[in-house]
Amino acid sequence: MRNMKIGVKLIGGFLFMALFSAIVGGIGMVNIKTIDDADIKLYEKITVPLGQIQDMTSAYLRIRVALRDMVLDPDPAKNKDYVKKTHELKEAVDKDAAEFEKTIISDEGRKHFKEFTDGWKEYKVVLEKALQLGEQDNDKALIALLRGELAKYGAIAYDALEKLADTKIKQAKLTSEGNTQLANRSRLFMGGFTALAMLIGLGIGWIITRGIKRQLGGEPTFVAELAGKVAMGDLSTIIDTADKDPNSIMVAMQKMCEAIRALVADTGILSQAAVAGKLATRADVTRHHGEFKTIVAGVNETLDSVIGPLNVAAEYVDRISKGDIPPRITDSYNGDFNEIKNNLNSCIDAVNALTTDTDNLVRAAIAGKLATRADATRHQGDFKKIVTGVNETLDAVIGPLNVAAEYVDRISKGDIPPRITDSYNGDFNEIKNNLNSCIDAVNFLVADAGMLYQAAVAGKLGTRADATKHRGDFQKIVTGVNETLDSFIGPLNVAAYYVDRISKGDIPPRITDSYNGDFNDIKNNLNSCIGAINLLITDTDTLVQAAVAGKLATRADATKHQGGFKKIVVGVNETLDSVISPLNVAAEYVDRISKGDIPPRITDSYNGDFNEIKNNLNTCIDAVNALTTDTDTLVKAAVAGKLATRADAGKHQGAYRKIVAGVNETLDSVIGPLNVAAEYVDRISKGDIPPRITDSYNGDFNEIKNNLNTCIDAVTALVTDANGLAQAAVEGKLATRADAGNHRGDFRKIVSGVNDTLDAVIGPLNVAAKYVDQIAKGIIPPTITDSYNGDFNGIKNNLNAVVKMMNELLSETDKIIKGAADGRLDQRADATLFAGGWNKLVSGVNDTITNIVNPLMVTADYVDQVARGIIPPTIT
Repeated sequence: MRNMKIGVKLIGGFLFMALFSAIVGGIGMVNIKTIDDADIKLYEKITVPLGQIQDMTSAYLRIRVALRDMVLDPDPAKNKDYVKKTHELKEAVDKDAAEFEKTIISDEGRKHFKEFTDGWKEYKVVLEKALQLGEQDNDKALIALLRGELAKYGAIAYDALEKLADTKIKQAKLTSEGNTQLANRSRLFMGGFTALAMLIGLGIGWIITRGIKRQLGGEPTFVAELAGKVAMGDLSTIIDTADKDPNSIMVAMQKMCEAIRALVADTGILSQAAVAGKLATRADVTRHHGEFKTIVAGVNETLDSVIGPLNVAAEYVDRISKGDIPPRITDSYNGDFNEIKNNLNSCIDAVNALTTDTDNLVRAAIAGKLATRADATRHQGDFKKIVTGVNETLDAVIGPLNVAAEYVDRISKGDIPPRITDSYNGDFNEIKNNLNSCIDAVNFLVADAGMLYQAAVAGKLGTRADATKHRGDFQKIVTGVNETLDSFIGPLNVAAYYVDRISKGDIPPRITDSYNGDFNDIKNNLNSCIGAINLLITDTDTLVQAAVAGKLATRADATKHQGGFKKIVVGVNETLDSVISPLNVAAEYVDRISKGDIPPRITDSYNGDFNEIKNNLNTCIDAVNALTTDTDTLVKAAVAGKLATRADAGKHQGAYRKIVAGVNETLDSVIGPLNVAAEYVDRISKGDIPPRITDSYNGDFNEIKNNLNTCIDAVTALVTDANGLAQAAVEGKLATRADAGNHRGDFRKIVSGVNDTLDAVIGPLNVAAKYVDQIAKGIIPPTITDSYNGDFNGIKNNLNAVVKMMNELLSETDKIIKGAADGRLDQRADATLFAGGWNKLVSGVNDTITNIVNPLMVTADYVDQVARGIIPPTIT
């Protein structure tokens, strides 16, 4: 180390530290790789499997939902879809389970996975039986399986999945704790090695510094001080080189000082000889080396050339008088010759300075650097007056042009400056007035644009700029923007108004105004919506009027409707069919009985209250037949004059017994109750709901009365709820629903069906109304992602198209505004993104900006040409 050069010591120290750093870095990379492997294991063996468990759990639950829907769905044709969906979910579970098995890393996990596979295997066997029952529409057997074996094996599989999830979570926690311990060990190890590296680095630095100081021959501050003195010409310091390293800097510094002293001595000898006029004196070149030798030789040669100064002076004066400026005299002279040389050089400098400044001003003017001036302080006498006069002339001419150029440049970049208030004369004053007029016009245009923007943000879509405040093309711009806003906002207001009226149940007339592009699509969609709703209202009114008129066979034509509206009409028709058919039979039977035409017993099958009515009618038929037989017996007996003949009242029951007994006593008292029952059933069958029967009857007559009263109450409640829904729809209360809990049997199904139909119809309309209202207020809503059918899907797509177009329009507008703010006046909106009126609007705005920018660019170009001394042609 002692005899090494400084460079070798430094490189050796750095190589050692680099090697040590590489070792520390390599160990750190190994630790980082270990942590990375642990994180990958945490993700692949725990995190991903947890997602697979979630997918299997979700698929199992969706299988249960599909089986439930298979039971509840009244349409057997859909069972195949449920079976297909269930098979897909089962295959998904099998696939996830196969992938999950590869990630099991513990005995506990294998145990719970076996529990799952055992339960899932049994579950799939029973599931196939359940699907077969579902395809056969055997709901009763399917429900038994759902509550029995499927529930049992499903619970086993589901519980095993939960246990597997818990096991994975425990493993994740243990793995995370292990990763934390590994990271802590790595940090401790790296910290220790870093501290060791710092200590070793400090030791190496101390050793290298000590060696460098020795080679310097002393303290670095002494070497620096000595070098400073030598640089200032102070060679008085005596350097002690005893016991110094021959290669040290101090020995080299001593040799350098001795060489400089020799050079100074010879220079002094020559100087003294020149002063004394001993021009033959020369320095001894052999006493010097290198560049010092070259310097001494040069001085000798200079002395040899000190002749003919007067000839030189004469030549220089002659050349200056002829305009041929010679170079400065660089030769050395003494006495009067030196004074002449200096005067000549001063003259040459003055003329050269004047020539240089004039040339600089000319070049600056050609380059358009109008702020360039010559420095008059560099000149004296009349030369100074000349330069000062040229500067003042340029100031008077270029000042107004600079102001004009600056203002046009700021206007071209969208930075509108204040009006010019300085005073100018002649053509400069005219330029000032023109620029002030331009500033006023642009400020008016900017103010109106800002006002329209603020109004649009605030939703004040009726706000317009006053075009009469502008002139020329600026007036055309403002007028064009106003007309563009008129053509844009009008259709949106109409659409918002119509959707609002429809949402409130106030169906407006069809839109007859003419629109273009997307506005025409919106108009057509609204007209289609109005037509569909009016047609639905018309058919509903027809059914109501037919029911009031007792025309129970009347049905609406479902083929005239589409989508959800068609389902509503079909549902109402089918509901009427299921309700009216039994009532028609009852009315017919009661009517025939009331007319003495006793029909046969009813053998058709009915459910609920309709079956009770059937049984009552059959009982009535039996009773009336018996009564008829006895009456016929009595009539025949009466015709035969057998007045003592009586019907056997013991063969009859209840009121009929009383009837027979009454007939026996007086035939006139038998007719009343039957007539009441016939009348009530007939009125109900015709949609004319009578009041409750308040008369008192006994036996079967009282039961008939109660049944009729129950029927009257049920139909009245149904009519009341139907009227309530209709009234709520007329008033726009679209959230109103009937309480299905107030009804029983098929009447409850009717009410639930109407409620579900209203939910399916009104939901999309509310969304459409909300979106149109937000767009009308300048609020751009998000894209509708819900699924709809039929015309509702068309409305959704149209609204999403409007939202997309508004977002694109906002993006393109923002691009223009940011471009103007950044001074990029060539920025334009992409009109190809829009169609119809929107394309015209964007193209119009682009053309408007172009028409504004182009004149400013021409003006800036003209001012620039004038500033460069070029007179441009007249603008045509």
